[in-house]
Amino acid sequence: MSNNKIELIKNTLDIVDVIQEYVDLSKKGKNYWGVCPFHDDSNPSMSVSPEKQMYKCFSCDKAGGIFKFVQDIEKISFYEAAEKLGNKAGVEINLIKSEPKYNERQKKLIDALNDAMDYYQASIDSEDAINALDYANKRGLNSKIREKFKIGYAPKKGLINYLTKIRHHNESDLINASLMNSIGEDFMKDRLIFGIANEFGDTIAMSGRTLKNDQAKYINSSESLIFKKSHILYNWNNANKVAKKNNELILVEGFMDVIALYKANIENVVAIMGTALTKENINKIRGLKIILMFDSDKAGISATIKSIRILLENGIKTYVAQNPSGIDPDELFNSKGEKAIKEIIDNRITALEFIYISHKNKYDISKIEEIEKFVESFKKYLIYASPVERDFLINKIKNELGVSREILVKDLKINKTIVKAQTTHNENKVLNQKKNEYNQEKYDIKYNKSAYILIRSLLKSKSLSEYYDRKRHEINYVDRTLPIIGTYIIAAHRGIEKIPNKYKKYIKEKINLEGETIEKNEDLDDIIKVINKNHKSYEKNKNRIKFNKKKDGNYGKSN
Repeated sequence: MSNNKIELIKNTLDIVDVIQEYVDLSKKGKNYWGVCPFHDDSNPSMSVSPEKQMYKCFSCDKAGGIFKFVQDIEKISFYEAAEKLGNKAGVEINLIKSEPKYNERQKKLIDALNDAMDYYQASIDSEDAINALDYANKRGLNSKIREKFKIGYAPKKGLINYLTKIRHHNESDLINASLMNSIGEDFMKDRLIFGIANEFGDTIAMSGRTLKNDQAKYINSSESLIFKKSHILYNWNNANKVAKKNNELILVEGFMDVIALYKANIENVVAIMGTALTKENINKIRGLKIILMFDSDKAGISATIKSIRILLENGIKTYVAQNPSGIDPDELFNSKGEKAIKEIIDNRITALEFIYISHKNKYDISKIEEIEKFVESFKKYLIYASPVERDFLINKIKNELGVSREILVKDLKINKTIVKAQTTHNENKVLNQKKNEYNQEKYDIKYNKSAYILIRSLLKSKSLSEYYDRKRHEINYVDRTLPIIGTYIIAAHRGIEKIPNKYKKYIKEKINLEGETIEKNEDLDDIIKVINKNHKSYEKNKNRIKFNKKKDGNYGKSN
């Protein structure tokens, strides 16, 4: 994509017109103002300048030009944003597609699994697959759905011969891909096969459902070089673009639930591959609103609550679509149709409303000791509420359970005490240090560049600061003021404690707030490694560094 085309798009489109498609703007003076779509904004805090063709939010600090805005609000890449804006401007953009990068061993497994999936899909129309096809038809798995979701049939034998003699795959690769067992037989036999794809649509594993009364209802591929169960969300390859466009993703429990919603024309839906969300799942869905639609039985409620806790801890806005029918989405679609499923999703409630209802069902609120347990348990979730939601729920508890606002607020302040105690401990550790400090000013760029990128990023992202809170004890900073600032940033995002002026001054003097930042948890993990490596190098070379004693309040600068 040439720079000429980028400039042509910029010159053709007006940023005010583009942003007005997403946000209501009102003109005040030279600029336009609107409610920022990138954080919970009640008063218009985002300014759009037609003169500079830039936008900036004065609350969350999001800023940029026309491409950055579309990229962030649509959750798409720069190239996809350019293509979208190019279509609007009448400028043809040749989109660069991302391609999977497999090493040689991974490629062999992928090729074998893709060939096996083709074989299984062809086999479902064979004479041996009468029971499988009958089952598929009863479940509404027509040929179109079987093609889209990679559904086929594993005959009792034949796959290994096809893959080795016709497709020339190595037997060791077939074993590693869970296509052949250790005695040379087909791994899956007489089962309906659900292919599991990665984000690029390549088959990386399979799940086989019994057609008889076998004890094992499902048999799944073993983990391999290409398949890590904790990394996969079923149907992510089909759902992610729609989810990012709608800024909404629905999580269900199983393959058939995904397919049921698809039959109801709902495409932004995935299933978790285990009993709980993993950090790899969280990294995929971060930035999206999540709707949990699990079963309404005891196990489903337990899984919903577990998922809510994980999602809220990671700063992800979460809702629950309650299914009062007691039947799974597939049965619901077959009996009541598309409308019934969409009504459940449209009538979703917030995660904290669901937790509140679950607590009321769990505890006997006619007894004082049970109310105490209710409050003690519920406050662990209440800390994740927005100010408006927190106020609403506190009033609800006060009116329905007779627990005073003062008690609930006092309980919530426990978090402030903990953060304050942690901060004070770190401050004392620095201030009471008697050994010499090295002249950091001279070595800031070399040793602290990555650390300053991290602090800049924490200032701009609440969700990243929550992840950092769990990782901060792993970090060895050269600049010993930074862990203190990091703790204050966490507290500030939670509305517990403001960053003291002396540390604001430090940030202003030492850290360029307009510099490079990171947004993803995996990027934070990578930058921690760099910071620790720099610290190790600093310690190794400290005898060659000219140093001076640090005086209180000079932030590590030499006299």
